[in-house]
Amino acid sequence: MAIQLYVTEATAGEGAATPFPRVVTRTGRAVDLMQREPGGLVCADGAEVLFARTEFALLRVLVERRRAVSDADDAFVRWVDIAASLSFRSLAVDSENVRELVRRVRRKLALAGLADLIESRQGTGYRLSGTLQ
Repeated sequence: MAIQLYVTEATAGEGAATPFPRVVTRTGRAVDLMQREPGGLVCADGAEVLFARTEFALLRVLVERRRAVSDADDAFVRWVDIAASLSFRSLAVDSENVRELVRRVRRKLALAGLADLIESRQGTGYRLSGTLQ
C-alpha cells in the first residue's frame, strides 16, 4: 500500500543540528526527520527511532530525489547512485551493500509503524513511497 505524503517545513527540536521536512501521511500521521550528529532521528506518533549516519543519509537521498522530480516514476534512485552518494566502509560497494542498508532502515522504520515508507522496484531502484506536495 503506497502512502501519500505531504511535506511541510518543520523546526528541529533541541539538540538537532539541521531542520528537515515534516512528512504527513494521508492518514494524518506526522513524521519528523531530524538530522543529528552523527546520524538522525525519525519521530512518528510519539515513537522515536535513531538512525546511524549512513542510514539517515539514505532517507535524505530518497527525500531529496522525491522532491526534485515531478513524476513519481522518476523518483526511483538506482543502487549505484545511492552507493555514490553515501559513505560505506567497504572499498568495493555493490548492490548487496545498498540492499542491506535498505533492510536495516526498513526494520527501524517498522518500529515506528512506517515499514512501507521505502518502496523498491527490481531493476529500477528505491524511492520514498507516495507523493510529495
